[in-house]
Amino acid sequence: MAFKMKGFNKPKNTPNNGDGEMTKKEQRKHRKNVLKYNKNVAKPLTDSQKNKIKNQLSKMDSKDPEAKLLRKMLNLKKNR
Repeated sequence: MAFKMKGFNKPKNTPNNGDGEMTKKEQRKHRKNVLKYNKNVAKPLTDSQKNKIKNQLSKMDSKDPEAKLLRKMLNLKKNR
């Protein structure tokens, strides 16, 4: 007999439930959330943090989604 208990939900049918690599869709959503957090909640970056990010950007492909996210973080009004 199968029955459903109150308060217990079946895990979502996602290809990834938090273990291992994120899917491309999960990565895009995560980057969007990171940028939103940096825009609204995070403190402005220090000069050393900005230099680290610029150093990382110089080593990355300009079309890489992570590079785009880092450029957007540097270009936020509070980080200029």
